[in-house]
Amino acid sequence: AWLIARAVRQRRALPVLDPADPSVDMGEAETVAIIVPARDEAGNIAACVQTLAEQRYPIKSLTVYVVDDHSGDNTSAIVAAMAEHCPRIKLLQSPVLPSGWIGKSHACWIGALAASAEASWLCFIDADVRLDAGAIASAIATAKASHLDLLSLAPSQELRSFAERLIIPCGLYLLAFMQELERIQSPNSSDATATGQFMLVRRTAYKAVGGHAAVRNVIIEDVALARLLKRSGYRIALLSGYGFLRVRMYTGWSTLWPGLAK
Repeated sequence: AWLIARAVRQRRALPVLDPADPSVDMGEAETVAIIVPARDEAGNIAACVQTLAEQRYPIKSLTVYVVDDHSGDNTSAIVAAMAEHCPRIKLLQSPVLPSGWIGKSHACWIGALAASAEASWLCFIDADVRLDAGAIASAIATAKASHLDLLSLAPSQELRSFAERLIIPCGLYLLAFMQELERIQSPNSSDATATGQFMLVRRTAYKAVGGHAAVRNVIIEDVALARLLKRSGYRIALLSGYGFLRVRMYTGWSTLWPGLAK
């Protein structure tokens, strides 16, 4: 009963991302490199990249790097075709995985290394995430106004099949049982939480702590990187991306089981 009460109490523990002021001149917007690690994401990648290409952000200040992590499907071909018609999109091929690395961290690291040196911010996004057109501008505005070095956004979950509706909420409640968000979010706590589905990090901070190379062998690399940044003195926050981000992580039993087992 106590766990359920705590989980219910935390339903609104995450502040919701504020929309960017549309009247602000974005002519001198800070440069952002969006990095999407993708392996066998043929069913997701086109919709994800399309929402990134349509961001209301100056085209010269936003580049999308899709890192194909040895996909066995036509993920790479889909992105290559999109890149021909959109100068914002760049396709990268991840090299052979070095010893001691987890695949996703390596793909993120390859994207970060390839990003333009002028990029002030790196934004890591999963291939199953869809963004509202104002998401990046709003995230940048909030990060700058709050003097954050890492801003992570929790997306809304799309649940369609019976399996998703049964299992995903249980997983979210389990997370709410296991952590006290208000305590973790406090600047006085050495702990941290984040979601790799959307992580906007200041490039200087990322480089200072070693980036994904510093968490190369950690399965839950998003939380590990957030903790590393916070314990190194950088300011981080996890907010709700409600209205700006949505995700459908799994499509039924066939994808739920291997995903959750991993």
